[in-house]
Amino acid sequence: MLRLVLVFIFRLLLVAVGGGLAALAGVAIAIRSPNPTPQKPIIAHLLPSLDPQVAGSNPAASPTQATETATPVESTSQLDGAEQEKLEAELKQLQAQLKKLPNRRANRQKIAQLNQEIAEIEQQLNPEPPPIASTPFFSPDQKTATLPSDALFADTSGELRPEAGPILDKIASELKNFPKTTIRIAAHTDGAGQPRNNRILSFRQAQAIAQYLSTALGDGYHWLVLGYGETRPLVPNDTPVNLQRNRRIEIAVE
Repeated sequence: MLRLVLVFIFRLLLVAVGGGLAALAGVAIAIRSPNPTPQKPIIAHLLPSLDPQVAGSNPAASPTQATETATPVESTSQLDGAEQEKLEAELKQLQAQLKKLPNRRANRQKIAQLNQEIAEIEQQLNPEPPPIASTPFFSPDQKTATLPSDALFADTSGELRPEAGPILDKIASELKNFPKTTIRIAAHTDGAGQPRNNRILSFRQAQAIAQYLSTALGDGYHWLVLGYGETRPLVPNDTPVNLQRNRRIEIAVE
């Protein structure tokens, strides 16, 4: 039995020594006669599939990413004469339809639709409301400020625009120089629509401004709220520009 074990160990030693000598011989041959078309070792083929992040971390191996270029947005060109005349004619036609339409519950949907179409055309004809001057609104010699309604209210509604806040805050800060006075707020509309609806709309707009300013100023002021509707136009309601001029808010210190 002992003899068999010794024979087995001796054979293992022969295999180990033989394998080592063969490896050394292979290295020597590779150094003296290298393969002209060497192939990657198996481990090199396995690495990319085992760890894709490591394989892609080499900048030379990663594909070049295309730079995304923003497409320039073309600015809306101004209306030419023919387009403007067409829109103005369409606007007058819609305003005439709105004026003739009786103010009844059955017509509310049609009235709302006409108002929406009118507002869209006015937006095309006058994309931006008139700018508000950065100079003071009030002074000892000037106690009345006139503001375009389009800068304060969205379309033809009694709800203040978000952009109206800074404007009214500036007015409130200046009105603090006139404590214990009466503040008169008068709203005016253009000539489009029913006179009764215009009076209601103008009064709602004046109320909205009075509520905003009274909240900002607190007690100590008297408020006079007026809605004149279309009864006091500055200019004839014959062009979109004139319609916009007639839509205004007047704030006066009395």
